[in-house]
Amino acid sequence: MATALGNLSADELQRERREPLEWKVIRVDEIGGGHHYSLLVRHPKHRIDVGIHSHLKLILERLSILSERELQSRFDQAKDRGLRPVPLIETTEQVDYWLDKDWTLWWVGEAVGIER
Repeated sequence: MATALGNLSADELQRERREPLEWKVIRVDEIGGGHHYSLLVRHPKHRIDVGIHSHLKLILERLSILSERELQSRFDQAKDRGLRPVPLIETTEQVDYWLDKDWTLWWVGEAVGIER
């Protein structure tokens, strides 16, 4: 269902914003056990799109409460409308407990002129 949820969310974001987007749906198997899914979405021409994260979050929250049956039905309808779903990519990674996302955002943001 991660493939359906990821593709539907990115497609809905693309339609609401009325601009082309690119995305990947990834299953990340963690060394030592466990896994999580990631949805990577980007605009093909903009390097940084500050509003995309919050907009995508709202769509994911709205779709994630659907039953598997409802989600699959919407996924099939989207494919009938022309959605070309991306396949699920699987990868393995070591959990990096040293990565501080706030610090990384600050550092990258400062490099491109975004103030916190």
